[in-house]
Amino acid sequence: MKKIIIVIFLSLCSLTMFGQEQPVTYIKLEVKHPMGKIPYNYVKIEIIKSTSNASKVTLSLNSRPSLLDGQWDYSNKNETYDITVKDFHSLSERMKDLDITQYLDKISIDGYSAIITYGNVHNNISYRFGGLQEGKNYSITSLCQDILMLSKLDPDEIL
Repeated sequence: MKKIIIVIFLSLCSLTMFGQEQPVTYIKLEVKHPMGKIPYNYVKIEIIKSTSNASKVTLSLNSRPSLLDGQWDYSNKNETYDITVKDFHSLSERMKDLDITQYLDKISIDGYSAIITYGNVHNNISYRFGGLQEGKNYSITSLCQDILMLSKLDPDEIL
């Protein structure tokens, strides 16, 4: 009887310890275009919520054109911004609710490719997708647009 109780207790402890959902502290968006796209050919945005300071959320933007020419300098950026915890929580909730399976038959091979990652720095989930059908409003593109706007970029110029 003691052995059964010990086994049940250890099982419950392991379920509690390993079954806990980890808080989202990291969101990343990477957008890559084919070589024909000159400005904003590559864009990487990382949003990190500090684990030591609950009110600090940092957004890092790194973008570059496909040609290093003076006229495309505006799209060569390496900047950092602070964003609100409210904006971060809004994005993280939308990421958790994201269902990528609804886009599998709508993905085209033309245009950009994107990777959205969320979780924490060591344990995360990534979704990779190509350009979706133009003229349609999908929740995944809406999420990408919101991340780009938080980065002070024009989504129409990148997606």
